[in-house]
Amino acid sequence: MITYAGKLADKRFEAGYDLGEVQTAFNALEEASWQRALADLDPSELADALGLVGTLLGAGKDALARRYVPSPPTRTLRRSACGRSSQEPPAPEMKKPRRSEASS
Repeated sequence: MITYAGKLADKRFEAGYDLGEVQTAFNALEEASWQRALADLDPSELADALGLVGTLLGAGKDALARRYVPSPPTRTLRRSACGRSSQEPPAPEMKKPRRSEASS
């Protein structure tokens, strides 16, 4: 799931999709899976099944987010002139591409 979600994130990012749009698709898949499980499984099997669905798709959503959102920059401590430690400022955020109107 993690490998698949990473590849999917790369493709969707390059196509200009926002992270929220891609995660919405994962949420829809999770909801459909839960509905199917509720309709088809014995009540004694639901806790395990729904836990697995949530874990699997949660890992996928996490992998998506990790590809879209860069890791926080490594912050190094430095000494200021008065001897106190301070942190370097964070790096600028990565800009997301926009889909062209023609591909909508």
